[in-house]
Amino acid sequence: MRVNLLLLLCGLWGCKGDQVCATCAPDLTAMSEDAGAGIVGRPCTRDSDCPGIRCVTEAQDGRYIGGYCSFGNCDRVDMACLPDSDCKGEARYGADTLMICLVRCRTDGGPGACRPGYRCCSGAGPLRLEGWCAPEQGQICLLK
Repeated sequence: MRVNLLLLLCGLWGCKGDQVCATCAPDLTAMSEDAGAGIVGRPCTRDSDCPGIRCVTEAQDGRYIGGYCSFGNCDRVDMACLPDSDCKGEARYGADTLMICLVRCRTDGGPGACRPGYRCCSGAGPLRLEGWCAPEQGQICLLK
């Protein structure tokens, strides 16, 4: 069953040369923490704009204005988000909705402000100092 699930996930996102294709997860052993910092959340129009990870394009999910570099299926594959991000977002990919990594930010507007079209949201419950840069119409920003 696990092999079939991995094949399905690979079919949805495909593997690139810098990924471990047994899980379609990026090969983070080849990427230092410093090299990976700042990649998640970058604007993009294609995968090559996101070194080692994927681009959620605005055409795939209109909520991600200007695209969003991230990992897909971060909740289903044995992998971790890069050090400056967490598995908190949802993105449409065809008929499917996948969990993706969102870059961390501060809800008080401190360092790490989100780019235009995105808001620092902490999800349901009391407001926390740390949140994630998510589309303004994204699920995490709509939760109160």
